[in-house]
Amino acid sequence: MRNLCLYLTLIVYCKITSANSGALFNVTNNTTPTGATLNITSTIPNRSYPIAGIKLNSNDYRLTNAGSECTKIENGYCLFALNNLSTPSISITGKVGAIPITLCLNGIGPLSCQSYEGSIRYAYVANDSGQILLCPINSNGDLGVCIDGGGSTAITGPNVIAFNASKTMAYVTNSVPGSGSVFLCDVQSDYTLDACNMLTNTSMFPFQVPFGIVLNKSQTKAYIPNGSDQHVLICSLNMDGTFSACQNSGNTGIPFGYPLGLVFNKAQTKAYVTNNGNHTVSICPIQSNGTFGDCEDSGNTGIAFSSPLGIVLNGSETIAYITNTSANTVSICPMQNDGTFGACIDSGDIFDYPIWIALNSDETKAYVTNNANSTVSICPLNIDGSFGVCQNANHTGISLFNGPEGIVLNQ
Repeated sequence: MRNLCLYLTLIVYCKITSANSGALFNVTNNTTPTGATLNITSTIPNRSYPIAGIKLNSNDYRLTNAGSECTKIENGYCLFALNNLSTPSISITGKVGAIPITLCLNGIGPLSCQSYEGSIRYAYVANDSGQILLCPINSNGDLGVCIDGGGSTAITGPNVIAFNASKTMAYVTNSVPGSGSVFLCDVQSDYTLDACNMLTNTSMFPFQVPFGIVLNKSQTKAYIPNGSDQHVLICSLNMDGTFSACQNSGNTGIPFGYPLGLVFNKAQTKAYVTNNGNHTVSICPIQSNGTFGDCEDSGNTGIAFSSPLGIVLNGSETIAYITNTSANTVSICPMQNDGTFGACIDSGDIFDYPIWIALNSDETKAYVTNNANSTVSICPLNIDGSFGVCQNANHTGISLFNGPEGIVLNQ
């Protein structure tokens, strides 16, 4: 009997620490406009589990329909019936991010359990027609039913969206030929944008086609490539997120050439700026006061950039991905130890005036906006960072892409 008990204990422990699917449960996670829905099945055929249980291991989340989709009990689990004839759905409400979950075949025990990480994740897509879309990201990486993401009718040409660290405020660049503005919006509990106000820039450097926007880690400055002004602006942030003053970045090196895109390295010691007008990427050291030192060329010795715009670095900072609007390509650039580029190559996929690019959190997919044909490409990333075969996002809903420019993943 002792040997049998020891064996059973080991089995339960292994199941508790198992991965998202396979041991006991298979789970499909779909983000919805109100949260997430889990579709749950058992991996064990022809068996019924009338008291299967689910428990959310974070106070940031709640079971939306406890009482109808499942029955709460005192140990924190919510019980539901699991069999091979149906697929129970469990709805979850909470903040954007990962959801720590425990699933058990016996929720009363609890016994025969498996850990699962659900998620609530969204993509915000800015259409140059004036609309911002909010698109749920499903567990397979595709986009679900896109809805109107809110904003303001005053935002007539949204470009790029950046969130503050707590994801309670969103900055939206809004460009029109030769001019432009930046709006600050509140993020509502349903993740849409509201109460958008144009930020005041009283400096001697007015916005002239502002496009990209990035906040520093300390949330004290916003960096905005100011296209036709040929500069990057640095705007100090007040406690309420508004701008107090904007200044020139201070670049004393190679001048920018219609800068539009910008990204930092993780240490925020370097800024990478795409120069859409002269087909280069600048690398700028960031000084202790936040201004730029002498910007230099990225050093690309491979396939030349062609009106580069969007740029993103992978997490290990070994690869930079850059959209080329004129060539309809994405460049994949190896990064050297000093942050410069090696020989850039073409991803091999064809795009249609690609504007912006974003990577999902586990870096298995790249999302590229195609402004000319009003689509978003979802490209699988191979282990070496190269692209697989890109597919158009199979999004649904009454709100469609219409000249998409910026895309940001809230994940």
